[in-house]
Amino acid sequence: MPGTPSASPLYPDPPFHYEDAEMLVAMYGLDPERARVLLPRGLEPGGLEACLAIFARYPKTTIGPYDEAVVLVSAEYAGESGFFCPFIYVTTDAAMAAGREVWGFPKKIAEISVERDGASARASLSRKGARATLQATLGDPADPATVEALAGAPIFNEKLIMSVTGKEPALHVVTSTLLELSPKTALAGSGTISFTTGPEDAWGLLAGEGDEVAAFWLVGDAILPAGQVAGSLG
Repeated sequence: MPGTPSASPLYPDPPFHYEDAEMLVAMYGLDPERARVLLPRGLEPGGLEACLAIFARYPKTTIGPYDEAVVLVSAEYAGESGFFCPFIYVTTDAAMAAGREVWGFPKKIAEISVERDGASARASLSRKGARATLQATLGDPADPATVEALAGAPIFNEKLIMSVTGKEPALHVVTSTLLELSPKTALAGSGTISFTTGPEDAWGLLAGEGDEVAAFWLVGDAILPAGQVAGSLG
């Protein structure tokens, strides 16, 4: 059953389908101690010691067109390696509600831009004083093994639903979801990323001003299937 409001739901049941999605991706190292601060109890920093910042433009999806910016940090849960999602932003209410209510993605609304002009690509995110920018120069085709590693790991989320009293959780679990990505174009390059922390978005652990990153431009189709409960945090 779709979520609230039941008389006029914002989204259908998963899976969600994405056609010709465009993604500018930054990949860089993240110290395990910095990663640990971003992880809920029960999750540990992953062996990759990597952080992904993904800025995406989705022209055609199950819930309509929208843009997205997401941060993923390497993590392990119950012996399984993947990525944890501490921050994610979208441009529509349907995308925000579905992500929160179904999978537990901690989505917020923000202004997002993703652009590419030949070998140059740029993306930005702005929300209540917080700002992130990624600039990249793209070159040769990306290594297929690297792309597979980026897309082939589960994404963990902390799904927290408060009780009606607002004082304790009614549901507190770790969810696991495996995005199915089929790239049509995959280019590699390099770039710089910057995060400016705002009053509601503490990005200070993610990167400094103009940190160098490996960059990728991906175009393809994707499927976001229903997730599963990986374990309880209650």
